[in-house]
Amino acid sequence: MANSFLQSGEWEKFQNIVGRQTFRIHDLLFIRLPLPLNKTYLYCPRFELHKTDFTDIINKVTDQSTDRDIFIRFEPEQIFKIDPKILTHQSPSVQPKQTLVLDLTKTEDQLLLEMKPKTRYNIRLAQKKNVEYRMWNIESFNEIWKLMQETAKRDKFSLHAKNYYQKMLEVLGENGYISLLTATHESDLLAGMILIHYQDQAIYLHGASSSQKRNLMAPYLLHWEAIRLAKSRGCQTYDFWGINTKNMSSDQINSEQQYSDKLDGVTKFKLGFGGQIINYPDCFEVPIHKKAYFAYQTTRKIHRLIKPRTFE
Repeated sequence: MANSFLQSGEWEKFQNIVGRQTFRIHDLLFIRLPLPLNKTYLYCPRFELHKTDFTDIINKVTDQSTDRDIFIRFEPEQIFKIDPKILTHQSPSVQPKQTLVLDLTKTEDQLLLEMKPKTRYNIRLAQKKNVEYRMWNIESFNEIWKLMQETAKRDKFSLHAKNYYQKMLEVLGENGYISLLTATHESDLLAGMILIHYQDQAIYLHGASSSQKRNLMAPYLLHWEAIRLAKSRGCQTYDFWGINTKNMSSDQINSEQQYSDKLDGVTKFKLGFGGQIINYPDCFEVPIHKKAYFAYQTTRKIHRLIKPRTFE
């Protein structure tokens, strides 16, 4: 069974429903994704390589590639040896390269104790101010979508089309692999999240928050209730799905200092819950058609300067 939900059969089904072709080599999922000029590439997300020969994988994927596929992008979960004869190029990560994971085998009291004092305080403040946690039906996504749009505009990042998230909820919701969670106050929706349940993992995949009533600390309560829900479902870990401590010293990571930079602020928010920092290996690409690939690299460098990112 796949260790990451991104390699699961459910995720593959979702990719197919949103119009993406997929295939498997040695049980590894490859997704065909679009590029400009009617070109495509093959993406293998968050995979583990056991005893399989990587060279054999490259050969078999190349055999299944089309004339439109110009490279293969690999995003491994662990470091492994690659034959030096295989030409590889480091690539920016598609999924978060660093994340924060909570150990849910601990008791709620232990988890609270290991949080930063300010995080515990903000959870209790939200409770005292009558912020309410709710689990919504998938049909209620429209309201959360509005909040996601507000968040993306405020924090200057891009979203997939609304239908992408709706199909994700439908497919992964069939077997209870996904939940829509919200924090509200009176009639105001203040925070929402899409939470994945896969094997013994809970993953905070997407989130949104309102600019209203920020003093009520709704996102803190929402994450705490999501953690409690994950524990009740037997999950052993809670993955915050992305932090970035690259520009932080160890003292800054361990402090409760606030940051004006949005990404640093999100990282500090998540670090306040405690947990273990996990670093993933670099994402890399293997060209299939070398001339087309190097042309693409040049175009990508220009494109990244002008367009915000979304995660696949």
